[in-house]
Amino acid sequence: MNVLEQALLLMGKRKRFAMATVIETSGSVPGRVGAKLIYTEEEKPLGSVGGGKIESEVLKMIPELLENNESRVLTYHLTKGSQGIGMNCGGTAKVFVEIVQPRPKLVVCGGGHIGYEVVQCAQHLDMEITIIEERKEFATEERFPHAAQRIMKPTYGEGLSDVEIDEQTYVVVVTKGSTTDEEVLETILGKPAAYIGLMGSQRKKIEIMKSLEEKGYQKNLLDQIYCPIGLDLQGGNPAEIALSIMAEVVSVKNKGKGISLKEGFSC
Repeated sequence: MNVLEQALLLMGKRKRFAMATVIETSGSVPGRVGAKLIYTEEEKPLGSVGGGKIESEVLKMIPELLENNESRVLTYHLTKGSQGIGMNCGGTAKVFVEIVQPRPKLVVCGGGHIGYEVVQCAQHLDMEITIIEERKEFATEERFPHAAQRIMKPTYGEGLSDVEIDEQTYVVVVTKGSTTDEEVLETILGKPAAYIGLMGSQRKKIEIMKSLEEKGYQKNLLDQIYCPIGLDLQGGNPAEIALSIMAEVVSVKNKGKGISLKEGFSC
C-alpha cells in the first residue's frame, strides 16, 4: 500500500494522522521533492522523506505537532554546524507536516426548538451533523435538510447506538426532558467524545449528577459534562441560546479561551 492509499484508508476510518512531504530542496539532500511519509499514533510510519537523520528529526517533531493540532513547515540544514542537524550533505530541505483530522461530527440529541436552532447555526461550520429523536415529526428531512443523518428510534439510547462516538465527536443534549437527557448521558459517558453539553439549570445539573453518581458513574466522567451548556452571551431566545452553544463547541474544538478578544489586546 502506498502513502496516498493509506491516507484515504485512514480518512475513511476517521483516524487522525500526520502527512510529511518534502516541498523544497537545495544542494545535496537525500529526499526528493514530493517524497511523503505518513505517521499515526497506532502504526509504524509508512513512506519516507529521505531516511537517516532528516527523517529521524521529522519523526521526533510530529508527536508534538499532533498534540497541538498544528501543521508546520520544518526547515533542515544538512550540515554539522550550529544551525545544522549533524549531516555532511551540505544541502537544505523543507518538509511540510500536515495534521489531518477527521471532519468534526456534531450529534444533536433532540430536535425541538433549541435543537433546530443549533443545527441551523452549525450548518455554516464544517461539521457532519447528526440529529437523534424519538418523535418522528422532529427528525424529518424537511426540518433538518442539512443533517447528514436523521435518526428516529423509540429511545435516544437506541438512536445513539447507530452513531460512532470518537475523539472528534461533539454531543449536544437538548432532549424533551430530564429523564431522556439522563438516558443520553448514560449511553455516551465513558466514550471518547470531545464534548458533551447538557441543556439545563444548575438545579437540573445537581439532580442529574446526583442520580448518575448513585448509578455508579465516577466523578471524573461527570466532570466532562458541560452544564449549563454554552458560553455566557445572556441569550434569551432559541437562536441566541443555540449561538452560545455552538460558540462553546467551537471554543472547545479550537482550544480557545472563550473570552472577548478585547481582553487580550493592548495598544
